[in-house]
Parts: sequence; structure tokens; C-alpha cells
Amino acid sequence: MALTRDQILGAEDRTTVRVEVREWGGHAFLRPLSLAERVELESRKDGATPDAALALTVAFSLCDEQGARLFTEPADITALTQKSAAVLLKLGARVKRMNALTQQDIEDMAGNSAAAPPSSAPTPSPNG
Repeated sequence: MALTRDQILGAEDRTTVRVEVREWGGHAFLRPLSLAERVELESRKDGATPDAALALTVAFSLCDEQGARLFTEPADITALTQKSAAVLLKLGARVKRMNALTQQDIEDMAGNSAAAPPSSAPTPSPNG
């Protein structure tokens, strides 16, 4: 069944994920980024120091249970850079996986899209 415009736009495809953070004494929620957020994140990371880039990545995904971002102020990024590197690296890795942000994800997507023939293209015969 082909999806309609309304079905696609109405689909809830950004559900939150609960992540235990023992070092902080509880759990946090992460959510996938929208395309607009991903573009904004990549733009803001350009030229940022590695610690600020990691803090931005985590800040864009940390949310409350309803999916509202917790960290939206510029000072939040600076504050997050002062938190445990181990925790931020763990959360950052999770954010990258759930948003296909790793270099391998990008290469896989590029390889898959380049290798996949259009659905209307004829399939070559094995006999030539």
C-alpha cells in the first residue's frame, strides 16, 4: 500500500528513547533529529572545537519524555562541555547511531544509493 501525503506527514517517526545514565543518578531521554535540526547541527558544528561539537550533538537530542529539547541556550553548550567526557561520549555515540551521523553511515547511504538502480530501470539479463 502506497502511503499518502497525510500519512507520511502524520507519522510519528521521532520517538524518544530512554537511556540510563548512572553517572548522573537516573535516566535521560534522547530523540532523533529532524532534517532541519540535523542541518542546523551540522552548520553549528562547522568550525566548533571538538568538545563543543560533541556537546552540541548531545544537546540537540537530549529531551524530556514528550520530546521537547532540554538544552536550547548557547550557555547550555558551554555547561555541557564541563560534564563527564565518558558520559557525553556514550550519549554522543547513541545520538550518532540513532541519526545515522557516523562516517560509516554516510558512506553506506552513499554506496547504497549509488548501487541501487532506479525501480523503473530494466534489470539486465544474466546472459547479456
